[in-house]
Amino acid sequence: MSSFIRSLVDQKMTDLARDGGLDRLPGFGKPLDLSRDPFEAMMDRMHKAAKVKPKAVTLNDQIAESAARLRDLTDDSARRAEMRVLADLRTRLAIEMEQLGRYR
Repeated sequence: MSSFIRSLVDQKMTDLARDGGLDRLPGFGKPLDLSRDPFEAMMDRMHKAAKVKPKAVTLNDQIAESAARLRDLTDDSARRAEMRVLADLRTRLAIEMEQLGRYR
């Protein structure tokens, strides 16, 4: 951001604070919730705004569905095929969790 724009924004914020414009904001006078990880809070807001589930949650749901299908299968070849699907989903979840950990 250029210094001109930065100084303009600073001036507007100073004027707003002086005139009491910040006093009417939601949450004014309340303490900030610092108990949550800022990264997780930001990701939660993004997913909620986009109305999508995080990839790890979707993969967990798919793993549960695959495990349920596997319990009901009796044919050996069908069980092996479902075990491959389940192993693939678990691997994808592990990769997703590792990638999430890198950005914290």
